[in-house]
Amino acid sequence: MLRRAEAAAQVMGHLIDHDAHGYTQGAGREGNGTLETLTLTSGERAIIEGGDADCSESVRRSWAAVGVLPWGYWASYMWTGNERRILLAHGFQEIRVQAADAMKRGDVLLKDGHTEMYLGHGLQGGARINEKGTILGGKEGDQTGGEIARGPYNRYQWRAAFRYIGPERNGQVSGKPVNNAGVTYRAHVAELGWLDPVRDGQTAGTTDESRRLEAFKLTLPKGWTVDAVAHIQDVGDVSFPGITRGESSGTGSTGNDPIIGTTGKSKRLEGFSLTPTEQPEGRTLRYRVHIQDMGWQAWRKAGEFAGTRGQSKRLEALQIVIV
Repeated sequence: MLRRAEAAAQVMGHLIDHDAHGYTQGAGREGNGTLETLTLTSGERAIIEGGDADCSESVRRSWAAVGVLPWGYWASYMWTGNERRILLAHGFQEIRVQAADAMKRGDVLLKDGHTEMYLGHGLQGGARINEKGTILGGKEGDQTGGEIARGPYNRYQWRAAFRYIGPERNGQVSGKPVNNAGVTYRAHVAELGWLDPVRDGQTAGTTDESRRLEAFKLTLPKGWTVDAVAHIQDVGDVSFPGITRGESSGTGSTGNDPIIGTTGKSKRLEGFSLTPTEQPEGRTLRYRVHIQDMGWQAWRKAGEFAGTRGQSKRLEALQIVIV
């Protein structure tokens, strides 16, 4: 299992090497609404927001893909003016800018108005300029091969550097899929953020680390629509209607796939229900949860509540399957 800094550096390398990713600081900075699944050298998968980015967004996107920064452009809107604060709040330590042999792959480099990543072997890389030599306009994608690029590391270019020292790759033990029905989901866990997506009855979340499950995202196969209700600490029941095929479909975000629960508020998810409003004939949805001090609850049928109310107990993990 890769360390997070190495995984983030591999994501940045993908942004640099693939011409679908170019530079913009204007409209389109948040990406084009698609998602890509990148297979890292370890065989692990990272889901990457597609489209163009500017310098700080390419750094954010790389670290969000490996579960360190919050997933989603607006969940962790980052630019060079607030980048230091965001990094320090998510497991990074500010370090002295040093010679290349003292820097580590994945270190974030920052100065007024620009940021990149140290990529090892005396190289740095990130989003730099569009094909017009400006920060605005330009076509989507890398038109010149240099819009998002790597080059020699220059320690004197940078005002500060940041090294990730937070929790390493999550303790999620997903297990084997039950079948190939095509339901995919991912958990947001306290201190770990978004964990890797799992599918078809695998475990999303942790079961032996005393960490609260705060939210999850659900992707359904074609022909399914589900209404979700989440019971959230200090909030109560919140509805998330009309969930359809979404982020992990392999072709981008093609439906309504909201965050079920909350992120960035330190609130535990205590339970939920999933009620299909459209489903293929003969198919059934099932799910179960792992609860603080209680372990795995029995499997629930579609529409039934999984979890607890009024007991102040956190969910820690979940499994969802279509049979």
